[in-house]
Amino acid sequence: MSLKEEIFKLINLAAEDSGYDIYEASLFLKGDKTRIIVRIDRIKDNTPISHRDCEIYSQSLSRLLDEKDLLPGYFLEISSPGINRKVRDKGEFLRFRGCPVKIVYEYDGRQLTCKGLIGLVEDDCVEIELGSDKVKINYNSIINANLDY
Repeated sequence: MSLKEEIFKLINLAAEDSGYDIYEASLFLKGDKTRIIVRIDRIKDNTPISHRDCEIYSQSLSRLLDEKDLLPGYFLEISSPGINRKVRDKGEFLRFRGCPVKIVYEYDGRQLTCKGLIGLVEDDCVEIELGSDKVKINYNSIINANLDY
């Protein structure tokens, strides 16, 4: 197993141990200046990530990294996905149904932007409520989608 694979394994193990989900993780190997950036989430009960949650996860991951002694030194950055997080898939559209969203998508060869509330979530598309109007957008045409608070 490569060093990167070992570290990502520990990132996931720390999440399991402390009860969080990994939203996103990045690793920049640079000797004793290695940066590990992790965004944690909590899908089970859908409560927001707090500073305390970041601290708990950071302590768990630091302990595992130090026990394995894989790196001469590292900087650890732990955060939540943020208030304007990306909405990446059908499951996340379902999770954030009713929330404001900004979607950039392709339609007839043009790039369009739509802002509204996440409405009906179907197998192949999501409905965005724009006041009294509604727009259906196929998932495969979405270029980018973010919550828009």
